[in-house]
Amino acid sequence: RLEEGGGEVEQGAPNRFHVVARRDSGSIVDAKSLVVETPPWFCIHHSHAEEEQLPGGGSRLTIYSAGWKKEGLESGTFLGDWGGDFPDFKVIAPTYYWKTVIDVAANKSSAALLEHDLVPGLEHCCMDHPHVDPRLEARRMPSAAADNVVEDPRDGGQATVDCILPHYAYMSYCNDDDISGPPIGWLRVNVDTGEREHWAAPWRSGQFAEEVVIVPKEGGMGSWLLGMMSDARRKQSCLCILDGESIAEGPVAKVWL
Repeated sequence: RLEEGGGEVEQGAPNRFHVVARRDSGSIVDAKSLVVETPPWFCIHHSHAEEEQLPGGGSRLTIYSAGWKKEGLESGTFLGDWGGDFPDFKVIAPTYYWKTVIDVAANKSSAALLEHDLVPGLEHCCMDHPHVDPRLEARRMPSAAADNVVEDPRDGGQATVDCILPHYAYMSYCNDDDISGPPIGWLRVNVDTGEREHWAAPWRSGQFAEEVVIVPKEGGMGSWLLGMMSDARRKQSCLCILDGESIAEGPVAKVWL
């Protein structure tokens, strides 16, 4: 419930995912939704989700999200600390990247929580605004029932598992210290393996990063990253362009505005 100074938190209340089944014949949505509860946390953004067909006809849904741990809700209110000329990171909770796995019964009559935890490799990382290559937003996971054939994210056809894009997520990077702070760069993580790399502006340079935009490379695999960088000392902003395959090397070009 929203009050002056922020939203009111129901302490200890679970977070709820509503799973809505769609009929196979078209885009008509069934009236019934399935509710799955997780331990308390606060979800800010979803980057993407995937569906895997399980033997026996069931489905496994994997949802990737940015959000706060339950400790970020202990004050009893939230979203009330962003007023003024700049946010006070001493009172704002750090944002983490989460993975939630839900199994749905074959007849779509029930759903159950299988996993809800931080994405491996980012257990101590404060981040925000996660995104994936647009070709992965509708990724269909490998299915044993379909002889390991999946939807090819490059051209919409059928392909083997070896042909799908690397499962990278890209996001704003703040720090690896479990504390809240402003974004100072960008990060890439393979959500399947936990492999990650990032680039950050020089320490105390007065440079702050904005939300990243993912642009698929023409005619092949990989992505370009576009992100705005504000330089407080120059009192100027620039568009940074990074190669998604080598983020740690930093921007390949900057366009000052």
